[in-house]
Amino acid sequence: LMAALSMGTPVVAPAGGTAAEIAGRALESFKPGELAVALGRVLGDAGARGEAAIAAARRCDWDTVAVRLAQAMGTEAS
Repeated sequence: LMAALSMGTPVVAPAGGTAAEIAGRALESFKPGELAVALGRVLGDAGARGEAAIAAARRCDWDTVAVRLAQAMGTEAS
């Protein structure tokens, strides 16, 4: 997931997973039987979703995640 996002690639994944939390607008989720429709939506909006993918990857880089985790634990990231 992170490799795809960092390359600006939108992601299509089943609904209900944790990918939405990470990918945000770069993700197009689908329910059983709706994969073709989801792929069509991504292809129709690839430019904007690509930009969203890169933004999502930046939000989840190791340094940012380490700082957020340290804040949540009440400690300081080194």
